[in-house]
Amino acid sequence: MNSQASRRSIPVLLAGVLLVAACGSYAEGPAPTMGAEIGTMDAAVEARVNQIFRESGIPSMAVAVVAGDQLVWAKGFGEQSDLATVYMVGSIDKPFLATALLQMLEQGQLGMEDDINDYLPFEVRNPHEPGTPITLRMLVSHRSGLVHDVQGLRYVDNDGPMLRWRFWHQSHRLSDLWNSFLPHSRREIIEEAFTAGASGDLAELWVGPPGRGFQYSNTAFYDLLGMAMEVVAGKPYQEVIQANVIAPLGMANTAFEAYTYPEDQLAIPYARF
Repeated sequence: MNSQASRRSIPVLLAGVLLVAACGSYAEGPAPTMGAEIGTMDAAVEARVNQIFRESGIPSMAVAVVAGDQLVWAKGFGEQSDLATVYMVGSIDKPFLATALLQMLEQGQLGMEDDINDYLPFEVRNPHEPGTPITLRMLVSHRSGLVHDVQGLRYVDNDGPMLRWRFWHQSHRLSDLWNSFLPHSRREIIEEAFTAGASGDLAELWVGPPGRGFQYSNTAFYDLLGMAMEVVAGKPYQEVIQANVIAPLGMANTAFEAYTYPEDQLAIPYARF
């Protein structure tokens, strides 16, 4: 997701890339001017934050202190320290999807013990335990036994209708780098994987038995749960999250797509090797 002071859009996403501005939303009254700092903070607290930033070795950071529903202090540190800077926050969007899922449960639209196969055009079964249903509860609690990501999901060709997420080995515009994270439909690659296996072997998709251990899995969470929600709602699950979670919370500065933002507002993503 992305976040910006004047944007409200949550476009279609099937990969859970969440971006949010350093200072994303405000309770009541006009939004403060986006500078390097809002409000004041005890000097000792600010000194400690500065120490953490220096010791962490990270290039950019934004900190906010909220009391009740009021923003009392926010400050940017390092590169691109303006509080309107957009950061990718990745899997922090999992609670958003889980909340939307539980809302659908409350409305009787689906059940936590439902077999995921009831919602999919292909079958999801652990080949070692083909008689054990993979339930929505297993998927949302990361206890399905599925791999973290289906092999190849993150590194597929940039031209296909797949997730465009690649390492960049030469200089590109920042907007191009961010757009490389933009997700498109993963349905084709997921369906192919569960139909034939990543290398013709369905066992490659599983790292444990269903329901008997924790295994963090984006495939279970975003792909399979997301597909189930889309079948029930009749629209992309990101639109469900926007309408039922993001908008009611007044999170006007949060979105799923990076390319809608000015290039100079996007924080550069880094990785340690």
